[in-house]
Amino acid sequence: MTNHGQSMGGHFAIASLELHPGVYQGALLECGVIDGVGITDLYLAYKAGAEYFAGVLLLDAMDRPELPARISALWLPALGEPGSYTARGRRFDGVVKHLFGGDLPLRLQGLRLRYVPNMLVPMPLTGPLGRAGSTLHVRYRIDPGLGVDEDELNRKIRRFAPAAGARPRESDPVFAELTGRITVPVLAIHETGDARVPFSLQQAYRRRTLAARTSNLLVQRAVRWGGHCAFDGEAREQAFDDLVAWIERGVKPEGDDVLAADVSKLGLRWTSISIPTIRCAGGEAKQFVPNLRQTLILPGCGHWTQQERPAEVNAAVLEFLRAL
Repeated sequence: MTNHGQSMGGHFAIASLELHPGVYQGALLECGVIDGVGITDLYLAYKAGAEYFAGVLLLDAMDRPELPARISALWLPALGEPGSYTARGRRFDGVVKHLFGGDLPLRLQGLRLRYVPNMLVPMPLTGPLGRAGSTLHVRYRIDPGLGVDEDELNRKIRRFAPAAGARPRESDPVFAELTGRITVPVLAIHETGDARVPFSLQQAYRRRTLAARTSNLLVQRAVRWGGHCAFDGEAREQAFDDLVAWIERGVKPEGDDVLAADVSKLGLRWTSISIPTIRCAGGEAKQFVPNLRQTLILPGCGHWTQQERPAEVNAAVLEFLRAL
């Protein structure tokens, strides 16, 4: 019997494997909360960063009805939004980038969808989620050049500690930290730009399996998408078929190194673009774009093809569209 979970179902699936070894043969997780209560910690860290950089007290009112009004009237004007940040907003984004997994493809597109909703996730400190959440272990990171001293940031930002007895494995495993001690194959697929269930949860669970010496049982695949749980049938079916082959025939599928130094390259292999496409660049892309109709090579052109050679690119695109 295999276990399959999407989003919060991913937490149920991975927790079931850890708590009930021997019951399942394997698991497939889609956009899953693979690091369990770690998502609570992430939301609290996000909110604490938002409060710190805006200079507006928000977290004393997390369960109060006036919070949305305070966000609209005070927080958004102070920070702006993705694509139109203020200087303080760029600093906040520099922290969120690292909290959510690094400079991942389509991270800003995904963040636009969750920028305000993440602030409104219900998390009263008297409820089970709020009581279990902790940012004591979070080391906030920020890129240089933004005018923020990282050590000072970590000293001054608001911290949250879990309530006594809020994360015990013995009495309440739902809110206990996971261990990474899996005994059967697990294949996880996750969008790079998911800001609702951030990709950093995949990275955190990879570290847990490395510490538990079970990383050989975890295969992770990144799919380039700026949203949450938007997999098509093709990606799901391929992942399921690969998991079955692993369980039944011992053929371990390939995946991505989610802890790679350069995460901006993640997702190329598992992201399929099926619509007719023209590529104005150099190099081979057919394996990533199955319906690639045309490639325009512009020798000597740098990264911004459409900016450096606009006339040639525009002419090629118009000709391509007319031929469809």
